[in-house]
Amino acid sequence: MDHGGRLVVLCGVGWAEVLLAVLCFLVLHYKPFITWPLLRDLPALLINLPRIQDWTADVHGAVGGTFTARGPILTGMRLVLTCDPCNVEYILKTRFSNFPKGPDFQDIFRELMGDGIFNTDGDEWQAQRRTANAHVRSKAFRTFFEKKSRELAFINLVPILGRAAEEGAAIDLQDLIMRYTVDATCAALFGEAIGYLAPELPLVPFAQAADEVMEAVVVRHVLPHMWWKLMRLLGLGMESRLAKGVRTMDEFVARQVVSARGRGSGGGDLLSIFATGDCFSGKESGVSSPACYILSGPT
Repeated sequence: MDHGGRLVVLCGVGWAEVLLAVLCFLVLHYKPFITWPLLRDLPALLINLPRIQDWTADVHGAVGGTFTARGPILTGMRLVLTCDPCNVEYILKTRFSNFPKGPDFQDIFRELMGDGIFNTDGDEWQAQRRTANAHVRSKAFRTFFEKKSRELAFINLVPILGRAAEEGAAIDLQDLIMRYTVDATCAALFGEAIGYLAPELPLVPFAQAADEVMEAVVVRHVLPHMWWKLMRLLGLGMESRLAKGVRTMDEFVARQVVSARGRGSGGGDLLSIFATGDCFSGKESGVSSPACYILSGPT
């Protein structure tokens, strides 16, 4: 009789109650992209990879400041993306020691940054940070960087903007500012710009290589580790472009290191200061360290 009574109660649930329950479930678990069986959120990440910044901004706008994306089952891939200022401050400042980069992050950036300051944890990171801060905060470096930045602005950037204004021509301001940033950073590091902000806005192999390497690194972030490691082993897809780009960057930085050692510590640029010590004794701490600063932008 009790069994029958419970059956009657269940049968008495109307469509309105069922739809309300489904609606509540969708609201509580809403994502503005499809989570697929087995593959989960990986297809959405790959489809939107060409516009990953815009896509993540759209998702943040729809679900709030933080959301999670999961990779295929059995891969252990899980990404937490946040733009909440409180979360960012907590991770990068308040409890920085609670968020080490870890082996997965270090594997992704290994070819590009080696054991540089942006790819280490713990005592090694602290030691590199103290060394970098001592040089970056020095009066000689700040004076040198200010001089180079002004030269690039008044000799290169302003004339390009003035010519575009006179001709009424459209200009890609984002590309122009990026060129200024790269040249200013290279000038601060190596003592001279690489000509990326020249009047004809040329294609510079080093800058092109850096762009391709960073694109490949983004792909690594959204693929399970076993997948991109297999692609690296076989030289497929973005992994072949990453390897070529890293070689181009290494060759360029190696030439700059030799030049800096010849100038000694009187150049004022960061590389001249570092090169007088043992900071550039090998691949892991030498060529990769300047790459870290180039990709992070001016100090």
